[in-house]
Amino acid sequence: MGRFWDLFDTVTRTKSFAIGNHRLILNGRATIGPNFIYLCGMFACLGLLVFLILDVFSNRIITQIIFLVLVKIEYLLLAGVGCTEPGIVPRKTASSAESVTPAPSIETIVNGVKIDRKWCYTCNLYRPSRGKHCALCNCCIDKFDHHCVWLSNCIAERNYRKFFFLITNSMMMSLFVLISLSLGSGFEGWKSWAALLLSFSLSLITGNLFIYHLKLILRGSTSYETVRGSLGESNPFSLGDWRANLNAFLSRPTDPSQVAVEDKPTNWKRSRGAKEEEEITSLTNEFGAEDPNVP
Repeated sequence: MGRFWDLFDTVTRTKSFAIGNHRLILNGRATIGPNFIYLCGMFACLGLLVFLILDVFSNRIITQIIFLVLVKIEYLLLAGVGCTEPGIVPRKTASSAESVTPAPSIETIVNGVKIDRKWCYTCNLYRPSRGKHCALCNCCIDKFDHHCVWLSNCIAERNYRKFFFLITNSMMMSLFVLISLSLGSGFEGWKSWAALLLSFSLSLITGNLFIYHLKLILRGSTSYETVRGSLGESNPFSLGDWRANLNAFLSRPTDPSQVAVEDKPTNWKRSRGAKEEEEITSLTNEFGAEDPNVP
């Protein structure tokens, strides 16, 4: 595979490199995750579903056009979620760490609430306040929500909004097919019944996901924080009002990648995670750990 990536870099005139189980391509702006074959399977399954639905709606041109528009959006969002760098925190090499063992965790104050930041022995850094070391990706992820095997990527800081739009579009597409079939002139053959069963099942699944993640957005929380109950009753990351949380989710610019490079792989871009590291420099120095500033 090394020769393939060398050829890819030459053709695209970019750099590719690995962090954990991620292969970062196009100067780190896109990624191929650890379960990429599953993402390819999602593309293939969606393609089979499209052929089935188009055959069922063969005599309804307007319905086909609307359905194909939703399918195109679905493919774009699938690629966007699966191949967007989710928020990987740059590793620090073991040789750069001090010989003194760092404290297992330190406390950071966020809006008056103490947040424990654990030391990651794999990445040699203190995890971000909302971060987690993903075992499947084998790297620390900022604002970790969950790891989706089917999308071959973590859902986190930089692709969560796309993920929410993906499940929203999936729900709309399933409901559209279900309603179109229900308003049709009866069912002819097994394909119509198969399309009805699939659209009904997908409507339930995507509908539940949509409601669940919409609640998280309005609360300013993540799936990981909710399941662990790590924030308790007070959420220091919430803006205090569901309207403010929703507005921030929709309008807040996506943070630049911390691992994207310009000319050299070591020229890391700075982001909110880097600023957060600066706030704890004095704390980590007390324990003999290195300055945590991201270079």
